[in-house]
Amino acid sequence: MARRIRRGHRRSHGAGMSRWVPACLLAASSVVVSFAAVAASEAPKSGSPKPTVIYVCGEPPRGTVMARIEVRSPGTRGHALTVIAASGPTPRPTPGPPPGAPPRPNVHCSTPEYSFGKDADLIELRPGPYRLTAKAERLFPLPSAFTPASVFTVDANVTVRGGRCYAPVMTCDGDATDGAACHLKLKPKSCGRLRSPRRVVLQTILAC
Repeated sequence: MARRIRRGHRRSHGAGMSRWVPACLLAASSVVVSFAAVAASEAPKSGSPKPTVIYVCGEPPRGTVMARIEVRSPGTRGHALTVIAASGPTPRPTPGPPPGAPPRPNVHCSTPEYSFGKDADLIELRPGPYRLTAKAERLFPLPSAFTPASVFTVDANVTVRGGRCYAPVMTCDGDATDGAACHLKLKPKSCGRLRSPRRVVLQTILAC
């Protein structure tokens, strides 16, 4: 009789344990879910669009329609192009004194020069002639003992028109790839839509 009672007691204890384990698992899962929800709410939101950074070469006069140049371009021969500087346009010479007026010293103003930060996406120029400088850096094939690193600058005299958009293009002579054998030019392209533009206006400094 005593053996039957003990067996029955063991069965009831096992049944209680079987009901307690799923309850603990359910409570633990609810804690994990709530913790994940709090962590997701406190995590910083990413994926916001990066603003387009535009470097403006000088304060444009009112009513002037600027030209726009992309700073980066795939380039050629595995090189990537980055426009890093521009100079121009050359100021007009100062008119001479009127007849009968005392002579004035000959004043000459140097061409303004602009350099762009690494965060630049576009540059805006007033219409006219400029001299551009771009850096060409080899991206593929990767530098090795047979293909050493190749980084050089190329210059170009260009003329831009207001309201037009351009992209830098590099061409090279023969098999050589360096600043002497490669040439820079601008290729007209369609103007894309700006995304949250942020303009950085560079001062025009004329050394006279």
